[in-house]
Amino acid sequence: MVLTIDTTTHSLTGILKELRSAHAEQAYLADFEWVDNLSMMRDPTIVSALEEQMVQQLKGADTSRTYMAMPDALDWGEIDAFRISPTRDAAYDDLDLDQYLDKMGKKKRRALTVDQLRQRGVMVSFNRSADDWSKQWTVHKCLISEQELNGRHYVLLEGAWFEFSTSIKEQVDQFVDGIATASIQLIKNKPGRTEAAYNAALAGRSPDLLLLDAKIPRPGGSPSGVEFCDVLSAQRHIIHVKRKARSSTLSHLFAQGSVSGRTFVEDGEYRRQLRQKIVDMRLMDEARWLELIPDERTVPDPARYTVVYVVIASGSGTASKWLPFFSKLNLMQHGRQVRNLGFKLEIANVTQKK
Repeated sequence: MVLTIDTTTHSLTGILKELRSAHAEQAYLADFEWVDNLSMMRDPTIVSALEEQMVQQLKGADTSRTYMAMPDALDWGEIDAFRISPTRDAAYDDLDLDQYLDKMGKKKRRALTVDQLRQRGVMVSFNRSADDWSKQWTVHKCLISEQELNGRHYVLLEGAWFEFSTSIKEQVDQFVDGIATASIQLIKNKPGRTEAAYNAALAGRSPDLLLLDAKIPRPGGSPSGVEFCDVLSAQRHIIHVKRKARSSTLSHLFAQGSVSGRTFVEDGEYRRQLRQKIVDMRLMDEARWLELIPDERTVPDPARYTVVYVVIASGSGTASKWLPFFSKLNLMQHGRQVRNLGFKLEIANVTQKK
């Protein structure tokens, strides 16, 4: 790590003391204790084997263990599109590995090498200059891959391989396996149906479900909106829905549950605006839905509500069987926050109709 700072030699001692104190700080353990369970893999033989294993999977269009994500925290609101070599004629709304491999074509995909992944660029155009494409990263640096080799577990992050301990994997799986399967009846997804269309179809199947997708009130003082949920049930299920296939969406899904839950409990202005949104919908049974959202003077009882994560993805069994490790890790972090607020927690995956 490199620190660049504009200072004088007289101030250097104080800065070094602050850095030493920060280095000894352990506040990160509250939310990121898993970091201590990662160790960088420096053995070139193991790294080479992991890279080759990953590439062989990608050659066969197998993305069950690998996906793409931005390695830097760019503002999604400012991004117009992505381009990825050698498919520069295609513009991508997201870093979607499945779409990228499909656009590459079978011939080029089967000839894929690690060196190509390290050389090929990912370009971004921003809203402020939509015709100006700038290279941001290599494809390799955008890959997040989880691999097993000789009974050990590894993850590729920002171009480097790390080994994570068996103990943290067991801890994460135990937490995720302890989350109840969604008690509310869901519907399967149809091929080509968007997430928004799925939410509308789900809400439309029962008068006990209310579509709140994209209804985003802005809490007092907040620079951005907080979406309460996609669908609300009359039994107080706060339902959040996301597709597994797109990069970064699962982390957004799990964060949405904890952020909206905390805002719902702690921000009276948020509840007032949420109630107003329901009024603006001009529902015939408006009163029954307003009853579920206390006014700004009344703090809701989280124990009466259930946060439900719904992932549109293939898979069966408990979530630990069909979620990638880092998604499970993210779920554990936000799931703990949801439970600490007092909410019940459930999860389900929705398969697609053939």
